Amino acid sequence: VVNYSLHIRKSSFRRSSLLIDIESGIYKDEKNIILIADDDYYCLSTLENILNKIIAHSQTFKEYIVFKIKDGIDIINTVIYDQNKKNKIKLIISDENMNICNGSDAFMFLNNLFLMERLKKIPMWILTALENEEDLNFIKEKCQCDLILKKPPLKSRILFELEELMRNES
Repeated sequence: VVNYSLHIRKSSFRRSSLLIDIESGIYKDEKNIILIADDDYYCLSTLENILNKIIAHSQTFKEYIVFKIKDGIDIINTVIYDQNKKNKIKLIISDENMNICNGSDAFMFLNNLFLMERLKKIPMWILTALENEEDLNFIKEKCQCDLILKKPPLKSRILFELEELMRNES
């Protein structure tokens, strides 16, 4: 198991462990990436298992791998790094409430970079345990995410949304 915790750089010559993990983890083959973020190990593992089952049993997604990280700051760093290297991240699925940086805050930051045309737009989904429709609408407006999924995520719903995403991209 790779540790995806973020280490602050002390000099421009040292690379963070996250960047090393990215290079060794997601660029070992040329597959597209679904980036998932959650600070809760159980939730992160559950989502990873669901996605890996979909990938294993679907011709449409056989060219994808799942890369997991633990915080919104890691989302920002990973996406910026990827778009400067190989542009393999095709979807981000993030928990809303995380310890350091929430998913919606990371998405707001990325959306600003998309609008300034510093990065290419990537579909972004939020996972949340929130039930109140007002709260869900607030999150969607705040971060301009493409989809909000309620926890726990259902394999059938994720598969449906992934297939919709693929149809819309082609």
